[in-house]
Amino acid sequence: MVQQFLNDGGVALLESLLYSWDALPANTGQAIATDVTGDGRYEVVVAMRDPTSSSVFPSGALHVYGCLAGGYVDLHSETTDGLALEVLQVSDADTDGLDDVAYTESACGAHTCMVSLRILGWDGSTFAHLMGGLLEMPYPTYTLSPGRIDAESGRIGSVGAEPQRDYSEVWEWSGSVFTVTQQVWGAPVYRYHALLDGERALLAGDYAAAITIYEQVIDDETLEAFPRHYTEAEEKAWLSAFARSRLAVARIVAGDQTGGQAEFILLQISHPPGSAGHEVASLTAIFAAEYAATDSVEDACDAVLADTTASTAVLDFFNSNYGYANPIWEPPDLCPF
Repeated sequence: MVQQFLNDGGVALLESLLYSWDALPANTGQAIATDVTGDGRYEVVVAMRDPTSSSVFPSGALHVYGCLAGGYVDLHSETTDGLALEVLQVSDADTDGLDDVAYTESACGAHTCMVSLRILGWDGSTFAHLMGGLLEMPYPTYTLSPGRIDAESGRIGSVGAEPQRDYSEVWEWSGSVFTVTQQVWGAPVYRYHALLDGERALLAGDYAAAITIYEQVIDDETLEAFPRHYTEAEEKAWLSAFARSRLAVARIVAGDQTGGQAEFILLQISHPPGSAGHEVASLTAIFAAEYAATDSVEDACDAVLADTTASTAVLDFFNSNYGYANPIWEPPDLCPF
């Protein structure tokens, strides 16, 4: 049917008819004529939705029609089940001189729509997907320029996801696919998010930055609390204990044995038995004892993870107090060396 309308009236008529049938996912820009195959003739890219569906989220479809023997034929098609599909942009994304089709697929739940970006291009003989991984965010803003995607995340619309923070990614063309090359977190508002910044620096081997950030977690009174299941004082005690523990380890792996030992001692003094965060001090004492015996950070971490009682308490603190927009903590995260 679509081919017939293209043959009879072209793109403008087709888009007008699809709009009148409520078959377009957006009012305009969903039927585009452009040369995506490089053969010198226009193909027609069309995104549609099922107007007969009773579903809240009707299935979508993307078609690329090309001219053959004086008429239009379907060169490429794909459909989604329960996902809204919409053309975002038709442009030369991969810098090969041919237009590519950037489109989104949206899956909506009770509170939030998650939107993934896909890019379809011509590889010389067939259509191929150009994303080298899943780029999916809640209510995002995707901006495409030649060889680059700037992706800015929105917020999940549920209190169960809190706390949240600004987040964006940069994806760049590798020569074969788009891959993520930068992850950018906004400046932390909450003390917990500052701790996560320290974790990223520590795992990246940037021990100087990690030490600075963990000190900020302990000392910066402008950072806000998020005490969902704890008092503000208890949450700060837990986070400060964990940051102090990480300071000790970061100093040791950076070669500052004396500084690391001083942090171990200070942690035991500041978090005695019965205080919030004492389980962190207990695990750190195990680490210190094993490290003193073996001079091995890896062996010390193994000993920490063997204490399931204390490690479970620490995991429960993180996983119960912070919502699903934040990382889920697993045992190896407590001592990732």
